[in-house]
Amino acid sequence: MDTDLKSKIIEKERELESMKFDLLKQERSARLKKEVEFLKDRKIDVYTSDDYCGMSDGQISFYYGYEVTGCKIHGSGECEGQDCEMSEWCFQATDCNNGRILASYATSELWHRAGEKPYLYLLAGIARGMQDGLW
Repeated sequence: MDTDLKSKIIEKERELESMKFDLLKQERSARLKKEVEFLKDRKIDVYTSDDYCGMSDGQISFYYGYEVTGCKIHGSGECEGQDCEMSEWCFQATDCNNGRILASYATSELWHRAGEKPYLYLLAGIARGMQDGLW
């Protein structure tokens, strides 16, 4: 193949890659803008990880994970700084407007099996709050 032709092909391939990259950036930017608008309009936030998860509807924030601990001795959310061996992770619901804790349940109060994924305990906590007439 002609060297000049090869150079032109390589140049066009680079231009095409650059155009693809620009298009992907534009699509990502549009997707992020749409996401921000959705969250602003609906005030919905959902997040999850291996050791915590949560969601908020703009009025109530629900959380389950390692950041909130409690036990039957000290109560839900009260083990921090107690060096408690009975400490469990907790579900917690908080009023988004004033930060008041609406409910807090230790893991053992939520589900009959330990070692489940955090989202299961989050859902169980929301259901427990519904049973208790809190929301």
